[in-house]
Formats: sequence, C-alpha cells, structure tokens
Amino acid sequence: MKATKPKPTLSLDSKRSRCFLGAVALAAIGASGVRAFQAPAPVVNTDSKVLADFTNRVNHYMKLRKKAGETLQAPKPTKSQAAINSHEHQLADQIREARESAKQGDIFTPEISEVFRRLIAVAAKGSDGTRMKQSLRRAEPVNLTLRVNRPYPDGLPLQSSPPTLLANLPPLPKELDYRVVGHSLILRDIEANLIIDFVDGMIP
Repeated sequence: MKATKPKPTLSLDSKRSRCFLGAVALAAIGASGVRAFQAPAPVVNTDSKVLADFTNRVNHYMKLRKKAGETLQAPKPTKSQAAINSHEHQLADQIREARESAKQGDIFTPEISEVFRRLIAVAAKGSDGTRMKQSLRRAEPVNLTLRVNRPYPDGLPLQSSPPTLLANLPPLPKELDYRVVGHSLILRDIEANLIIDFVDGMIP
C-alpha cells in the first residue's frame, strides 16, 4: 500500500501574496469598467453659445444707450411731432457720439449672421414660409444705402418684419426692433431711429 503524499500547503505569505494579486486584478478590472462606462462629456450646443453672444452684444449696446441718454431730459408725453423729433435727434446724437467707432458686424458677427441665416431659412419653409414671403413681396420696396450709426431716413416706409420671421429670431429689448430692407435685416433703435447694425442678403 502506497503512502499518500501530503498535499502542499501554502504559507501565510503565499496566501497574502495571492490575495494581493487578486485584489490588484479586481481593481484593474473595476477601473477599466469605470472608464468604459463614464458619462460622455456634455455636448455644447454651438448655436446656443452663438446666440448667447448676440444677447450679450445687445445688452452691451443697451448699457451704452442708457449712459448716453442720461444727459437728456426725459421726454414728457406729447403729441407734438416737433418735440418728438427733437428728442429723437438728441438721443441719436448722444448714441452716435458714444459709438463713434461702431461698424457693421459689431453685433451681427459672421458667426451670429450664419445662425440667423439658418433660423430665417427654417422660417421660410412650409406654408408659414409662403405667407412670410408673400408679406415681404407686398411691402413697399425700399432702396436705401445702409450705414451703421446712421438714422433710418425720415419719409421712407418702415417695412415691418413678418410674425413668422420674428418668431424664429431671438427676442429684443422693447427699445429695439428688427426691420427688413430689401434682402437685408436691420437692428434698429426705435426711439433714436438709429441703425445699430445690419446684415446684407439675409432675407430670401
């Protein structure tokens, strides 16, 4: 009868070594798992970022406008066209002086203009777009050489922007509005009747 060989036994150090190696292996697997299932980096909406820049530029203009108008006496309610025109011209002069270096593209940067083109293109599609184009065609044509920091000429019709178009564009402070001249989009100061900025070829 053969003698049974005793089974090899692990020393305490060997057991600890194996446990350690096992723990390292598990940690490595866990770490790789964490990396594999990490949440993706948030996607930045480029258009939102560009439109936020537009809002910031408009707000900067409004601060400048407020400061420029601080030297003027607040207009009293009146039906006198002469008084209204006088205040309009005074406010426009103050704003022009404060923006003497203003140029086309200060607000409608190339990036902002590109986003606006896409928004207007969306508005121009479908039945609503057809109505928008018909509204623009019915408007009295205006031939005007546009210049930033200059008044919209008295006596020329102010072509209103169709509601379908406005619904797709960023909202403005109540002191400003969008206007259409031919194929150009204007940003206008209502009270000062001043062209703040414009983009050619924006309207289809």
